[in-house]
Amino acid sequence: MDLHGGGGRRIKLSSTGGCEEDRLSSLPDDLLRRILRGLPSTADAAQTSLLSRRWVRLWVGIPEIWFPGPAIPGRVHAALAAYAAHDGAPIHGIHVTTLTAPAESTAAWLRLAAPRLSGELSVVDNAPLDDDAAETLGVIELPCFENATKIELRLGCPGIALPDSGVFAKLETLFLEYVRFHGPCELGEAVSSARCPSLRRLTVRSSQGVSSLAISSQSLVKVSLGCLKGLQQLMAVAPMVEHFHLSPWYRKAKLSTVNISAPRLEKLTWAGRFEPSFLQRAHLQELCTAFKVYGRDRSLNPHYLSLFRHFEAISLQLLLVYPANSVNSYEYLMDDITFLPDVKNLVLSFCSRAHAFGASAFHLLRLCAGIRGLKLKFLRYKVKFVPF
Repeated sequence: MDLHGGGGRRIKLSSTGGCEEDRLSSLPDDLLRRILRGLPSTADAAQTSLLSRRWVRLWVGIPEIWFPGPAIPGRVHAALAAYAAHDGAPIHGIHVTTLTAPAESTAAWLRLAAPRLSGELSVVDNAPLDDDAAETLGVIELPCFENATKIELRLGCPGIALPDSGVFAKLETLFLEYVRFHGPCELGEAVSSARCPSLRRLTVRSSQGVSSLAISSQSLVKVSLGCLKGLQQLMAVAPMVEHFHLSPWYRKAKLSTVNISAPRLEKLTWAGRFEPSFLQRAHLQELCTAFKVYGRDRSLNPHYLSLFRHFEAISLQLLLVYPANSVNSYEYLMDDITFLPDVKNLVLSFCSRAHAFGASAFHLLRLCAGIRGLKLKFLRYKVKFVPF
């Protein structure tokens, strides 16, 4: 099967000293498949089937399909069909990079992959992030991957409809970025213990289509939610969670209701509005948050102070954000921080553009004189939201 769509060049085995002996083909299958895995893509590995009968089925024994891209969805579909036709090895990994692929084409090969995959799925579509352009890509109907252990989808904001039935029995890691959620199945329902009983790490960021998110999981250990446009309500009951990360857009955050129950929570990463009622008391050991050194709006500052008062002895990671331009038209906001918890270890990250940082750093150090460890980090000024 020609995964290049025709016109692929034939691969010839070279001989030594005029000898016609094919020493490469005499190697064991497992070794040859390791050699084929070193080729740029599955399409290149498939082309070796032109060499001789000995090579026809070798490539479908490789337990991984990889198209570093930009791949044409039809070729990914052809590779998966070949695996099924030749009763190929179980697939432990599928890694595909595409460019503005139509949703139905992607959905077609995902349906073919779902029953065969027993490992990791990674799909990166470098589609435009413009909403109007993304609408033309359609909606990807995601099938249920019963045996997948990790699913990573970075889709450039086409729509995605989560399956309303089936159990992702072995899924441990789910990473979703640049997606628009569609369909009757809500994200919270899809990642619940009933549907994902083994899920340990959940990351959803730079996405939209979720106004209310209710997570109920007995297995989650880490939850990371960043820049979910339109999110208004967040409820989470996760007794095993150790790290919870929430970073909405500074100016567009609309969170009005938050209720997180995570009694084992050790690390909290938080940016934005905070009320004490948002989080049921936990034995936190580490807090990561951000603060604007200069600004025109002081409305968020009381929320940060409330966040500090919510905890006792912690390690604190604090991102200090400076304006991109001159500070002359801004107010100095550091004086609003009049209290810090009992900080044992302090990490200060400075997101500045040649601004002086000594005054803000010493202001904080005066408030936590009992620290045992101090680390300073300097970040490049390319921050749209808190980059923890």
